Amino acid sequence: MAVRLENYLFRSDVGTYKEILELIENGNVRVNGVVQKDNNFKVDAASDFVDVNGKLLNYRKYVYIIANKPEGHSGKPNDREHKTIMEILPDWCTRRKMKPVNSLDINMSGLMLITDDDGYYHYHNSYKKQRTHVYHVQTNKPVTIEHVEAFASGMKMKHFTGEIATLSKTDSYYRDEYAARITAREVSYLDIKKMMNTLGIVVLSVELIAIDDLVLPLEMNEGQWRELNGDEMALLRIANPYS
Repeated sequence: MAVRLENYLFRSDVGTYKEILELIENGNVRVNGVVQKDNNFKVDAASDFVDVNGKLLNYRKYVYIIANKPEGHSGKPNDREHKTIMEILPDWCTRRKMKPVNSLDINMSGLMLITDDDGYYHYHNSYKKQRTHVYHVQTNKPVTIEHVEAFASGMKMKHFTGEIATLSKTDSYYRDEYAARITAREVSYLDIKKMMNTLGIVVLSVELIAIDDLVLPLEMNEGQWRELNGDEMALLRIANPYS
């Protein structure tokens, strides 16, 4: 696929377009070992090698990031009243105009997908009502089998419009009985609080740990992020980001 040199550098996260043009004009950019000063030069993204000051670039047409949003950070990039998810990401994510794919309330922590691929953004949100979300919930009292059965019999919520959720004890239940998991469609922090309150349980924290088959990595602490690996992109049916 042919890409203009300045766009190739931009999507390799070298800098702003102004900084990129200066690098090209000053002879700091080489294509296949040859200095290239034409910013409109066509680069084959699949086969050409481009370096800046000897450093080989990593071109990606689109970037897909998985992040563990900290509680207290807004999932809305343009929120002017709170810290946002974008503040835990590097500056080049803002330059790329990346945005979160899924929603996560400010009172929640956990899995967020962020990308500059508008096609995937719209694809995900077209099917979000069909996607399964798993929330890890810390509570003020032990969650018992009776609570699980109460969920299974149906939660009659006046303001809850999502499908019926299921409650389960976590795998680590015997080590942490003050924890449970709620599996549902995408729901808000307030919805989860209301559902648990009907059981006489107070919610202390909520963490989104999975969307369908994509699971938040256990080693990823709040505030950490990384780009999706090949297996994760396959789970999400994401095409090759390099093409």
